Amino acid sequence: MGRFGIAFVVLIALVLSGCGVSGQRQTQGDLTVTLATNPPTPIVDRPTTFELTLQRNGNPVDSAYVTLMRQMPGMRHNDEGRLVAESLGNGRYTAQSSFAMGSRWNVIVEVVIADAPPQALTFAIEVDQP
Repeated sequence: MGRFGIAFVVLIALVLSGCGVSGQRQTQGDLTVTLATNPPTPIVDRPTTFELTLQRNGNPVDSAYVTLMRQMPGMRHNDEGRLVAESLGNGRYTAQSSFAMGSRWNVIVEVVIADAPPQALTFAIEVDQP
C-alpha cells in the first residue's frame, strides 16, 4: 500500500472514531452509568434521545427499571416529567423527550435493580436555544 493508501486508511479511522456518541460516566458503588444525548448538545423544543449504558461490576445490566427526570436548577418547576427508559439489551437503554428552555439542566437517572437498593445519579446537561 502506497503513501496515499495509508493516509486514506488513517483518515477513515479518524473519521469513524468520531462517529460514536460520547457521554458522561458516573460510578456509584458497583453500578456504572453512562449518559449520552443525541444530539450531543440538546436544542430547545427539538427531540433529544437519551442513551444510557448500565454496568454492574463491569457486566451489562438488562433487567433494571430506569427513569430519568429533567430539572432546571434555580427554577420553580422542579420536574419536566419522568421518562421511563426502554431496554435495548446488552446494558443499553433509551428514552426520548425535549427541553422547554435553554440553560443548564440536571438529568437525574434513577436505577432500580431487583437485588439492590435504588440508586440515583445526576448528570449536568447544557441545552441550547435554536
